[in-house]
Amino acid sequence: MYKKGLHTDFMLLRPFSDITEHDDYMRVVSHGFPNYYFGNMLVLRHPPQDPDPAISLFRDAFRDHPDVEHVTLCWDSAPLSQGAQQAFEGLGFDYDLDTVLTSSRPTSPGDAPHGITFRVIVAEQEWDQVIALQYQKGKDDFANYRSFIRQKFDTHRQRVALGLGHWYGAFDGDELVSDMGLFAENGVARYQSVETHAQYRGRGIASSLIQFAAQDMAQRHNIETFVIVAEAASNAQRLYQKCGFVPSHDIFSLFRGPKNGT
Repeated sequence: MYKKGLHTDFMLLRPFSDITEHDDYMRVVSHGFPNYYFGNMLVLRHPPQDPDPAISLFRDAFRDHPDVEHVTLCWDSAPLSQGAQQAFEGLGFDYDLDTVLTSSRPTSPGDAPHGITFRVIVAEQEWDQVIALQYQKGKDDFANYRSFIRQKFDTHRQRVALGLGHWYGAFDGDELVSDMGLFAENGVARYQSVETHAQYRGRGIASSLIQFAAQDMAQRHNIETFVIVAEAASNAQRLYQKCGFVPSHDIFSLFRGPKNGT
């Protein structure tokens, strides 16, 4: 049984991805989106110990999807052993640790700056600003990142259209300065892609938007638990804890892009 972090990952992926259960893993396939590392992955029940069988398992599971050229493995049970970590990293894998945090009622530790307003993203020009701000966050990660972001947000907008949640923005006049998504199912709501313009960070805008989104979502749905995920021990995690989130558990992942070979 997977914990709330991966459970809400599945919640977000399920409408647009095939998720199939096997004895020792779940396979996630996002059709038409082969370069989405965490939309095409194996979610393991236990941490891998040896790269060769783990890579072979992934390749075998995706043998009918040759356009998926990366390898992504994810799990939430326990960290890698030191020896396994060294072995995977020696083959070009990145090993990441994210912390899942939960809250029954997120709140901002302070007031938003004067002149900043909050609202649900609706207009086309607002969505364009969301994509532009998200693109600035990771434009150097890999080639064709802009098209990747646009495709990812096409999916987010489909989630909104299905009534699964909303995208929220903080504005200084007509300029978007912070944004995030919040989607819900069966009393659990999951934040997505929290981002703030570099010139507006450290002013309490993101925390105020987190609170605004939670209050709006609570009026629309019966939410018992809000979930957010951050890189472990990061500034983002510290911010979320100031908003009343409490660390629940960790998610571990290994991924290697196509440039590192197969």
